[in-house]
Amino acid sequence: ITAAGISGNILLSLVILLAMLWIGVPRELLENPLRLFFPPEILRLVGLHVELSPIIQILQIILFVNVLLALGNSMPILLLDGYWVLVSMLYRLGFKRAVKISIFISITFLLSIAFSLIFETIMPYLGVVG
Repeated sequence: ITAAGISGNILLSLVILLAMLWIGVPRELLENPLRLFFPPEILRLVGLHVELSPIIQILQIILFVNVLLALGNSMPILLLDGYWVLVSMLYRLGFKRAVKISIFISITFLLSIAFSLIFETIMPYLGVVG
């Protein structure tokens, strides 16, 4: 139950991937399997123009969103599945201690995201970071 969201997203992604392969995808996408996960709009940004049927495009977008949801939900942030997975992994230390460690990791993770956003987006406009 702890990782129901993560496992649900991964399972749905696998079903969609199998459906895409069953329907048939262009050879250009099969040359590099990572291309299967990215919608046509993102592939065009990197210079890959592939004609896809509308069904494959829709499945590719749903696959992309499900993979992003699985990755986002697996982060060890309080109230996400990744947090509860971490608590259950640390449960041998005792519940209270596991929760304290998990909250510390959650806050550290959120602060690292916040600082990276600050240094990547705000600081260059202030002229502090080149």
